[in-house]
Amino acid sequence: MVRASLPLGDLTTANAFDILPLGKGPDGRIGYPLVSVYLTGRELKDAAEIDASVGEMLGYARLYTAGITYTCNPERMILDRVTEVKILNEDGSEAWPAPDRLYRVVTDLYSAQMFASVQEQAYGLLKIVPKDQDGNEITDFTQAIVRDKDGNEIKAWQCVATYLSSFPAGADGVSVVPEAYAEPAGRKVIAPDASLGALFSNPGTTTSIGIALFVGILVAGFALALLIVRRMHRRQSIEPEHL
Repeated sequence: MVRASLPLGDLTTANAFDILPLGKGPDGRIGYPLVSVYLTGRELKDAAEIDASVGEMLGYARLYTAGITYTCNPERMILDRVTEVKILNEDGSEAWPAPDRLYRVVTDLYSAQMFASVQEQAYGLLKIVPKDQDGNEITDFTQAIVRDKDGNEIKAWQCVATYLSSFPAGADGVSVVPEAYAEPAGRKVIAPDASLGALFSNPGTTTSIGIALFVGILVAGFALALLIVRRMHRRQSIEPEHL
């Protein structure tokens, strides 16, 4: 989760710290540590759906990712807006993640713990369960913390600061953030399309529920109309004719 933007001008270590959630790791030191977990391909799609649907309503559910891209249609039913998800392979190519394959995900402790609360907001329609490399659910995230060679927690803000300092240095010897970072990286593609084909193709759970409710209402309406017509016809048939 990113809670602030980097300002224009000179950047400091404090700026790298400010853009991430406040908190402490199990070591009691400032900053959430990184954790290494595994998610299935299906859960990666659900994570993208959380960002596309829930993230619009709840800022803390907004995700910022690397190594994965997705396309969403905001005209579709909520929790069924992501139409395409691709992961970046080591050779630079992109491919759909296999639904049941485990993929390693590195995030901060806050974001990993946040998945449970977001699932509640999604009424269980989206499910993300961080696992270890053997596919077992992680119940103690302290076992998934990424540590340095001395066993110390690697903090998320430290990684951001190190990444910023890795850019080529300018004339004054200070690292300069490339201009490419001033524009979106294309990891989230928003493609509004209100056509029937786009709205109902490959329906997910919420769209399927919506279709079922709509059909149910039509059937109930038709049955009610048919019942009213039959009763009217029956009433007319038993009323005496007036001479």
